[in-house]
Amino acid sequence: ATQIKSLTTTNLSALDTTQMGALTATQIAALSTTQIAGLVAGDMTELTTTHIQALGTTQLANLGTEALVALDATQVGAMRTTQIAGLTTTQINALEAGDMAELTTTQLAALTTTQVAGLSSSNVQALSTTQVRALTTTQIKSLTTTSIGAFLARLPSRWLKASKSRGLSSAASPVRTGASSARRMPVSRGSTTPPPTGRSPTSLGTTRR
Repeated sequence: ATQIKSLTTTNLSALDTTQMGALTATQIAALSTTQIAGLVAGDMTELTTTHIQALGTTQLANLGTEALVALDATQVGAMRTTQIAGLTTTQINALEAGDMAELTTTQLAALTTTQVAGLSSSNVQALSTTQVRALTTTQIKSLTTTSIGAFLARLPSRWLKASKSRGLSSAASPVRTGASSARRMPVSRGSTTPPPTGRSPTSLGTTRR
């Protein structure tokens, strides 16, 4: 670990795939932030998943955006949730659409509200429905109106049309008020017609002598 710290960024970048792969997790974890910042895209492709997991949050926060984007799906998928949560908003926004699609639902759920609030419209549009469902309520609330609009824009048009149709149909249905909403009292089949005004019920049943 002491020897690895003495390497300059130029010496570190000069290591080939075999030499980089021979480094232990302890040696990777011992790299200084300056050495990490000096890594380029070609260096990142030589790192194994064990190397990636050995990186601390401070080391990753100092990783250049070009180097971060160079990570493939396997390397990104190997990142621990604490590592994901430690990425800066600049690093998150540097991820391309394909990089965002590589994030697992567990990794997405680990994003802080600050990271989610800083997501660009293109990043949000790259998320699948499954990934969006993995976001917590708190994360959803931290999305900006622009980000939400970007996600809605990628939904199938038939969904939006159906939603608008349901909204219009419910709005067009009149609400009955007053006498029109009163229920009519049912008339019993066994009831008789009330007698004419002025005659008593007994007079109807008597005959003239």
